[in-house]
Amino acid sequence: MVEDVPLIEGRRSRPDRQSADVVTGSRRRVGESLWLEPSIAALLVVLTAVLNREEHSVGLWAAELLTCAGAALSYRRPVLGALVVAGGLSSWFLMPGVWPGASGLAFVVNIFAAARKGLAWRVPLAIGLTVLAYLVLVERSVQQPGDRPGPAALIISLAALAWLGGAVWQRGALLLEHERARAALEQAELRLSLARDLHDTVAQTLSRAAIGANLALTEPELPAGARTELERIAAECRSSAHDLRQLLAGLRSQGMPAGRMMAVTTAETLRDDLEEQAALLREAGFTVEVDVAVSSVSAARARTLAAVSREAMNNMRKHARPGGHCRIRIHDEGDDVVARFQNPRSRSSGSTEGMGLTGIRERLALLGGSSRTVQDGETWELIVRLPHGVN
Repeated sequence: MVEDVPLIEGRRSRPDRQSADVVTGSRRRVGESLWLEPSIAALLVVLTAVLNREEHSVGLWAAELLTCAGAALSYRRPVLGALVVAGGLSSWFLMPGVWPGASGLAFVVNIFAAARKGLAWRVPLAIGLTVLAYLVLVERSVQQPGDRPGPAALIISLAALAWLGGAVWQRGALLLEHERARAALEQAELRLSLARDLHDTVAQTLSRAAIGANLALTEPELPAGARTELERIAAECRSSAHDLRQLLAGLRSQGMPAGRMMAVTTAETLRDDLEEQAALLREAGFTVEVDVAVSSVSAARARTLAAVSREAMNNMRKHARPGGHCRIRIHDEGDDVVARFQNPRSRSSGSTEGMGLTGIRERLALLGGSSRTVQDGETWELIVRLPHGVN
């Protein structure tokens, strides 16, 4: 069995911090692109200036700029951005006989931002802004009712394309984030596996060689030259074993899958790790319920449960219905620790088992644990059972 090497909390280098962010999911999500919506809004301002430079008064420019400012805020401050765009569009009702410029299309930026951010209330936002844009750009601006179907179809098509573009962006970003986290986790596991193998082979061999040399030194009739050589061999073996264990300690600390130097070793640190992962789910638009009710758990089992939870929550981000309610519960049940991960399935979720579930089973098997999945209608649940044991 590999001994636990204590890790000391301290300052980390920039590469270590970046690799840890990839494993746990950085606070800034992959593909976030905070300047995308402001750039589109700036482009709308330029188009307005080019197309309407001789027709706009100060009041008209104020309405145009207000609407574009709401579009620029649509990702960073979605509620404020939607309200500002709605105010900018509504202001055109106070200016009869005047038609909006390119800023009248700013509402599609808010729809795109809400879809790519995965907001839970993106549907009412998209419907509300589309209806308001129709009233301003079609009902108010097109005098003949027979001429309205074309512009109305254009407004609806633009809104639908913005929604589709945002949804595709969000899906791609989540998949990329999931794959990068998986790759970083596999790299961390490779470091840990390498550390275990080196400890169980090279370090143990060096220790046995040192012990053998010390035993040979107990021979009373040992020649002086041989005694000196054996003392040198024993000292070098001890020194090499010590140096190797120091290197393995560093290798294992770099392989820790947590975003902090302190390892997950107790029920409390396990709870903290789950809360960090749950925060990432909430940022992705899900509602999350976390309940950790275990009295105590061994270090090996705490780390295993943390890794299993991380994989389960990555799968939730990838396969759960956007904006759904996810539940994570870990509790004692007799001689076992039982973890349940429940989420609503999306219609696009397949029924085949991926590598994530296979990895979970293999990880649990090392400690005598097991896992199974339950599908009840649109609800999917992963149930993990792990004996308390002594390791």
